[in-house]
Amino acid sequence: MTLQRRQFWILLVSTFCCVGMVTASALLVSRLYQQNWLVEHTLHVIEEGQQALTCLLDCETAARGYMLTRDKRYLEPYEICYQHVAGHLGTLRALTADNPAQQAVMPQLFALADEKIKRSQQLIEMRDTSPVSSQHLASMEPDKLIMDKFRGAIATVLDREQRLLQQRAGEANRLQTYVYISVGILGAMLLVILVGAAIAARREKLARDEAASSQSELRQTRALFDSTVSNVKDYAIFLLDPAGIVRTWNSGAERIKGYLASEIIGKHFSIFYSEESRLDHHPGAELNEALEKGRSEEENWRIRKDGSLFWASVTITPVMDEGGKLSGFIKVTRDLTARKQAEEKLAQYAKELETARDEAIRASALKGQFVANVSHEVRTPLTGIVGLAELLSIDQTLPSRAHDAAVRVFNASQRLLTVLNDILNFSKLEAGRVGTENVPFSVKTVIDELKSLYLPQAQQKGLAFEVHVDKAVPAEVLGDPTKISQSLMNLVSNALKFTARGGIEAAAEVAENKLRFSITDTGIGIPPEAQSGLFTAFTQADAGTTRKYGGTGLGLAIVKQYIVLMGGEVGFITEDGRGSTFWFSVPLQTREESNAQA
Repeated sequence: MTLQRRQFWILLVSTFCCVGMVTASALLVSRLYQQNWLVEHTLHVIEEGQQALTCLLDCETAARGYMLTRDKRYLEPYEICYQHVAGHLGTLRALTADNPAQQAVMPQLFALADEKIKRSQQLIEMRDTSPVSSQHLASMEPDKLIMDKFRGAIATVLDREQRLLQQRAGEANRLQTYVYISVGILGAMLLVILVGAAIAARREKLARDEAASSQSELRQTRALFDSTVSNVKDYAIFLLDPAGIVRTWNSGAERIKGYLASEIIGKHFSIFYSEESRLDHHPGAELNEALEKGRSEEENWRIRKDGSLFWASVTITPVMDEGGKLSGFIKVTRDLTARKQAEEKLAQYAKELETARDEAIRASALKGQFVANVSHEVRTPLTGIVGLAELLSIDQTLPSRAHDAAVRVFNASQRLLTVLNDILNFSKLEAGRVGTENVPFSVKTVIDELKSLYLPQAQQKGLAFEVHVDKAVPAEVLGDPTKISQSLMNLVSNALKFTARGGIEAAAEVAENKLRFSITDTGIGIPPEAQSGLFTAFTQADAGTTRKYGGTGLGLAIVKQYIVLMGGEVGFITEDGRGSTFWFSVPLQTREESNAQA
């Protein structure tokens, strides 16, 4: 076989190898993308299951709260949860359509949810027609059994998905490792092909020059080649004779291996290998492989002159004369120690990231479960305590001392329920499980309901409570009345808490095509040093404020996140010792404007 044909076949095989590696890499990337999608899909299934459970628990809490208190405010969250439960379960069933085991649980989940909602509706209807009684309380027990069955069924679904998530995440990590390996191999192959092609081209040129020129011209060409190679500092490039004796030495070889040309030329190249490799005849095996395959490639540890080790990428290519007889070998070595260390660090970082991700997934799952448990195990009985305490507080037949104790129990349980609701609402906001709605509502109705709710508390403290709705405010606007009301209630609660004399004013107006609400008080104001962290969760003006006035420091943080969700702004104006004005604005949109945009 001639030199040109041999080079052609080497190039062809190398090209096929590169094409094969590119194809393999593309397939691995495709599989990795698919596996990552499956991981995201499983996380979505877990999230939908948790949301379905949370909605049903909230529905149960609202129904019980209304049954015990007959407070219409409980019906609004009940309706919202009632509407969302079926949607979450439907999404859960659609997401697990390819999983027969999960699909087998779906009918049970739907049946339990339907039965739970029907019983809750019956409780509400019973409460509408008669006062609370022991019969009503006894009718709650079957509800708990239904809820326990639903929780057990949904836990079965989520446990399966958690195991499936672990399997898919592990497979994704394994595929990612394979992608890194295939890309690295492909890069090395391309580098070797380029170097080999350059060397082969140069060798062919030398062969033509040798045939056409005299011996002196051949020596000049060889000297020029040696000079060029000797100036390459990133690669150790040197020639071996057929026996493996070093015949040339470049500056790159001197820099990488530490030997001067005078110290190494004439010695066998096995000096660069460990004693164990020499005993295994590894150097000779590489030369034989190069002869048989046209090239020998390897990445392994090599030894410098000072005895230190470095990670080397080695390519050995045989050199043939015009008659096809072996005249020696050319060996190209590159120091890849830095890359090797980087790969080891990258692998360590990947392992740490995987551990952190697993911890985050577990923490997120535990947090969701914790919120669900708190909602059911704490808020449900606490709602009952509030309702029963309220009934006792309005019972005028009780002795004076017992009546005062009932009033204190009612007030304390209300404050505790407010704290619990703040924590649960903030947890939902952090988890991204809170959305907004865009429905028609009356601003005046919202303000009037706010006054009717807090006027008794203001009068009890001897405070005036005034409301004002500007004439420019439309009779009906589009927005999220629930979150606007909750934000106003938080601000009024704070105003009542920090105002000892004077009064409070709630106002609504139109400013710069936005609906602006404000709560103004004549309370203690806010010192300058405490203003920067006012909307930060768990933050109050100082530790003394928390002890004196109570609270979790979550109210303003919840208000800010609600307003931001609605695309609005929130702020305040205050003077230490002279009161504060807290305001927020949301986009103003009427039904007519919405229809025109549609």
